[in-house]
Amino acid sequence: MSAEQELVRLYATGHRDFRGIDLSGLDFSGATLKNANFAGSQLRGTNLESANLDETCFDGAELINAKLDNASLTTASLKGADLSEASLTNTTLVSANLCGSVILNASLKQTNLWQARLNGAYLCAYFEEVNLRNAKLIGAMFSESRLEDTNLESADMSGAYILEVTMFRVDLTYAKLNGARLEAEMRNVNLSDASLIGAELFGVLDVSEDIIQWLENKGVIFKNTTMPCGSIYTSASFLE
Repeated sequence: MSAEQELVRLYATGHRDFRGIDLSGLDFSGATLKNANFAGSQLRGTNLESANLDETCFDGAELINAKLDNASLTTASLKGADLSEASLTNTTLVSANLCGSVILNASLKQTNLWQARLNGAYLCAYFEEVNLRNAKLIGAMFSESRLEDTNLESADMSGAYILEVTMFRVDLTYAKLNGARLEAEMRNVNLSDASLIGAELFGVLDVSEDIIQWLENKGVIFKNTTMPCGSIYTSASFLE
């Protein structure tokens, strides 16, 4: 019996505690391991494609180079997990807890992170068509990431560090960026009804008209946007 078959057999008998074990390189694609506990386990290069991992715990686990495409991790816990170089295409992480996780050089395409918690997470990855609506990203670190066609509507990014990031067609309507540090290349970014109270844009709190005009020329939308100084700003094109 293979290691994969033995674990699935144990799971079928009601065993759920798989903490601190090495499952690196194994193939659990399509498996149902819902509500299991893999806290602190090694899952380097493990194939979890299309697996049902809802409510499963991966706190502190190493998921480096893991394959999680099409997997379901609704309300799963990945606090402090290392997802570096993981593949997360079409992965469901609705309401998942990824606080303090590391997502370095990972690929997220059509990933659903609606209402997920990523407070304090380190994010250096490629986000394409990712749903981060209503996500919590308080104090998160975005570094050298690319966000394309990504939905951050109503996300809470208060105190986040968004450094050397490229944003292209990103929806930040109603997002909270209070106290955030924002140094990003932005094109066609929607900041309507967003709040930037106390935020630093390109190293300054007092955002000049020149900076605003420069951003507007790149397709950045300001409509009822609360600026770092607390004033409400709407682009002239919406007032005509």
